[in-house]
Amino acid sequence: MSPRRQSIRTRKDAMNCVDMAVDFYKAAGKEIAFAEFTNPEGQFIDGDMYIYALNMKGTMLAHGSNEGFVGQEWIDVKDSGGKPFVKEILETAELKGSGWVEYKWYDPEVRDTLPKAVYFEKVDEVVICSGVYPRQSKRTRRDAMDWVSRAVDFYNATGKGISLAEFTNPKGEFVDGEMYIFAFDSKGTMVAHGANRSFVGKQWIDVKDPDGKPFVKEIVDAAHQKGNGWVEYSWYDPEIKETLPKAVYFEKVDDVIICSGVYRQ
Repeated sequence: MSPRRQSIRTRKDAMNCVDMAVDFYKAAGKEIAFAEFTNPEGQFIDGDMYIYALNMKGTMLAHGSNEGFVGQEWIDVKDSGGKPFVKEILETAELKGSGWVEYKWYDPEVRDTLPKAVYFEKVDEVVICSGVYPRQSKRTRRDAMDWVSRAVDFYNATGKGISLAEFTNPKGEFVDGEMYIFAFDSKGTMVAHGANRSFVGKQWIDVKDPDGKPFVKEIVDAAHQKGNGWVEYSWYDPEIKETLPKAVYFEKVDDVIICSGVYRQ
């Protein structure tokens, strides 16, 4: 059994690491940047977080975890599942300039091969990368349940008008990063939304996620039948600029369905 991971890294951490590395590359130039990315005591290495860089032909130009990889050809390298991940990184970088690729790789912290999500950006003819191994999100399902419970208490104490206004207030007590409250009426109209006020008043009953799942209808139907519950769907996470699975907890109070969710990274 693998030892328990002590650090908590997220996809946002990988994006921030690459953004810092891109800024350093632009400020210091190619040679100094590659030397610093590969420096085991440098600013771009922190535990299992590090930078590596490839040219567009798949040659490793810098690697913060293993200097011996530098200069090697990686274009045909595949992960333990047979996925040509380097080729996929380079093709996506050429097409889009940045993005994510997932593959399996050895994690020295736990001495096991695990799924890894790598973010990358193309600068000149260099692709700068950093990745994270899966770990529990900083937010949990328990957080979503607690968030909704607090919102229900607030609704019961202050009434519909004040509570819906506060749920939609971007600086209010029910908005904290990716955690926020949204609420529907019994017909699927959005009556509050902590992340996007413009959603309020819109009819959502027929909205589907990118996989075609009618998640709002599922939430409304389950709320009428059970009073509370969970629904999972895919949704855009603005913090990491990617669509991820999301689990939403909801409770029905009067004719209002109060919801909050967490992304699964």
